[in-house]
Amino acid sequence: MAGPVDTLRVLDVGCGAGAISAAFARHGARVTSMDLEVGRVESTVARVRSEHRSLAGALVGDGCRLPLRPSSFDFIVLMDLIEHVPDPAALLRGVAEAVSPRGWIYVTVPNRHSLVNVINDPHYNVPAVGILPKRWAEWYVIRLLKLRPVYTLEQYFALPEARALIAAAGLEARLLQDEIKGKITQGGPPVSPNRTWMWRLSRVRPVQRLLLRSLDTALFLRLVQPAWSFLCRRAHWQQDLHRTRS
Repeated sequence: MAGPVDTLRVLDVGCGAGAISAAFARHGARVTSMDLEVGRVESTVARVRSEHRSLAGALVGDGCRLPLRPSSFDFIVLMDLIEHVPDPAALLRGVAEAVSPRGWIYVTVPNRHSLVNVINDPHYNVPAVGILPKRWAEWYVIRLLKLRPVYTLEQYFALPEARALIAAAGLEARLLQDEIKGKITQGGPPVSPNRTWMWRLSRVRPVQRLLLRSLDTALFLRLVQPAWSFLCRRAHWQQDLHRTRS
């Protein structure tokens, strides 16, 4: 981490309902929340204010075109976002420029080949959405099943694609497996009711032991884990830090 939480300048891109922004604000960070939808930014502001906290900034804008100064944040959050943007490469390049040389970027990336996602897509609670071409998936969700009036997913990723995308933005990444381990051992029921049966199955001791044993295997990473969490920083952060001091 770039420093104690209460000293951090945090950017929450795609802030949604504001849970992450509120958590950082609760611990004294200077948080800027950003989303493409005005209503979500307003919800985030209201949520933070309800806890008697305030935001350093609230922006309505496109994450692929960040209106930010270079090195202006110490910690940037891209959670459940990258699959919704039409140009994830531009998004990552933008945050790579906006993060400070000592800073970090937290990115979650959904796994296209995860059997969990194939059985039950986390966004629409139906099978196979993430493995279909976008045009077919849109028809499947909107016209065939009539689940939503609009389709908001752009793409899921294979693990090599995710790593290559992050590296191409000039970032080095560390895969965080402790998060998924925590979910398996002590995580609560999933937000989606359609995944409750999976959570209950993971509570069965033999199944849980098998999951934990296979956690770091290539098979689990590529074909089971629903999403990967990466902690990223500039690939040449030491040189960048030296230049800022010169």
